[in-house]
Amino acid sequence: MRGLLAGLALALALGAGCGQGPQGLRIGTFAEGPELLRVESAAGLRMKVEAAPPGAYEARLAVELAAGQAPDIVQVDTRTFSLQQADGWFMALSMAAAAQGDWPGYLSVQGRCFALPGEVRAQDSVFLNPGLFSGAKVGLPQPGWSWDELAGKAKALTRREGKETLAWGLAQEAGLDWEPWAYGAGGRAVDSVLAPRRCLLGQPAALRGLGLMAGLLRAGALADTADEGIGVPALQLFLQQRCAMLLASASLAPALKEAGFSWSMVPAPRGPLAAQGTGWALSRDCRDPHLAWPLLQVLARKPSHDPAWVFSPRAPRWAEARALLDPQLRRAGMGRVSLDAALGQALPQMDALLKGR
Repeated sequence: MRGLLAGLALALALGAGCGQGPQGLRIGTFAEGPELLRVESAAGLRMKVEAAPPGAYEARLAVELAAGQAPDIVQVDTRTFSLQQADGWFMALSMAAAAQGDWPGYLSVQGRCFALPGEVRAQDSVFLNPGLFSGAKVGLPQPGWSWDELAGKAKALTRREGKETLAWGLAQEAGLDWEPWAYGAGGRAVDSVLAPRRCLLGQPAALRGLGLMAGLLRAGALADTADEGIGVPALQLFLQQRCAMLLASASLAPALKEAGFSWSMVPAPRGPLAAQGTGWALSRDCRDPHLAWPLLQVLARKPSHDPAWVFSPRAPRWAEARALLDPQLRRAGMGRVSLDAALGQALPQMDALLKGR
């Protein structure tokens, strides 16, 4: 870090001497709270930090790019990074070519580096009700737990009285969201992020993850919160202490501040393809890449491991295609059909949508 700061000081001095003063570097970010303070501290008082709420940041950045007025350095969300780069939002980090081995987790498209990693996190977090764990005599998750362990705890935490479920072991904020299970098992959704033509959820790795999810549904341990199921939102179930674990985004934490019980939060189990997070890139409007490059390295963070990022496929009808799987997984979870049969119904339709038919 000392070397990076020295490089930053030198770059700023050179920039000030050539007319492109440090006051000209703009940093676009959706960081909040302590993370925003870290960005402002790394940037220094002479940098202009332009923060926007996460929900508004990307829309504002799109407008600025269209006008040719985007900040020099921009924060990126790994989930949408590949789609944005396909539209040419970021500048290739040619100066990083020799340093890529020192930056595990750099974000690339077709082998070219476009961003350095920022925060690396599991795709989701798991909120816990320790009281329900204690009552069921189930141990709390330990660091490095697996998806198999999550499934086992969900079954052990489920409480029934006759045919009525009093408390589910697990609920998901996004309903029957299959992505954490498929990616957590190392599966891939499509054959190509930039030009998907075929869905790969029927391959062994994804099939194993989807099988875990369908098995929990079948055992009654995963709450089906959709209208077709119990029709109660997952957050409400958790607040009512009717589910012991809630698989959700960490951003849900503020909504739990008024909970009438003690709760805790752990990262979701780490899987081969279950990483999300943020990165830092030079926008295509960056006026002085060589001046911005040292600052980019200060803002970035070297992860402890080389994460396999989850990128959203670039397909006009992907949202429509992925939604086709939900009712089929529900049928498999209810025991009406096998998982293979359910996928046999959904995947050809998903492929057709990807191919534009």
